[in-house]
Amino acid sequence: MFKIRKKSKTHHTNKKVLILSVVTLMLVAVAAGIFVLVNNGKKYYADTKKIEAEAEELKASLNEFVENIKKGEYEAADKNIQKIDGITSELRTELNDPKWEMVTKVPEVGPELAEDFKTASKLLDLVSEASDTLMKPAVKYLREKGLPDKKNFTMKKILSPEFAVMLGEYADLIDTLCPAAEKVLTDFDELPEFKIEKLESKISKYRVLVKENESDVRAYIKFLKDISKDLLRPAAVLLNGKGLSLGDEKITDILGPKLASQLNVYADLIEQLFP
Repeated sequence: MFKIRKKSKTHHTNKKVLILSVVTLMLVAVAAGIFVLVNNGKKYYADTKKIEAEAEELKASLNEFVENIKKGEYEAADKNIQKIDGITSELRTELNDPKWEMVTKVPEVGPELAEDFKTASKLLDLVSEASDTLMKPAVKYLREKGLPDKKNFTMKKILSPEFAVMLGEYADLIDTLCPAAEKVLTDFDELPEFKIEKLESKISKYRVLVKENESDVRAYIKFLKDISKDLLRPAAVLLNGKGLSLGDEKITDILGPKLASQLNVYADLIEQLFP
């Protein structure tokens, strides 16, 4: 007869040790997972707050830029542009970080968040577009040329070739800025709404502002384009090289044949510009 072999205490002990080891490893794995999730959650939260702070800083810099332009502080406006470009670049780098891919996979909020990341990227592209095509050309011109002071507008200066050059430069500036402004408006109109309400609330007031004033802004842009084409450029062509002046401020020059020849030029100018 075969005798049933009793399991040794050593065997039971080894099995208990194995079970305890497996359970311990599982607990360690779970604890490690929780630790990673908590710390990643903290990191995501910190990064989200960082993005929010940078977005607020970007908005403040844009507002400062407008105020500095109004005040004629073009050096400060130029620094605003540099700051805007820097913040935009930092935000774009942050949004393109692969870590956000995991967040966009989360059920319920993931798909909306993924769409909002795309919208945020488009918004940053729009800011960069406005910086490159509107703000920089405008500030460059204003820093180099400034705006004319009407107190210095004498008849002699207005009828000089130098004034004709200035008219041509204004026309060039208008022809640069107007199409750029139209494109920025169109791109902003086509910007999708953010899916997450809190994000959309940050920009909704600007949507309302643009919508309420867009027709007037587009009409003004058209007016400037017409001014450039129908007034500034023709005037620059007619005045340039004519050397028009009122003489040397002497009554004999003003009342002599020179005046008659100048009046003929003025008449030609008026006939071409008046329509």
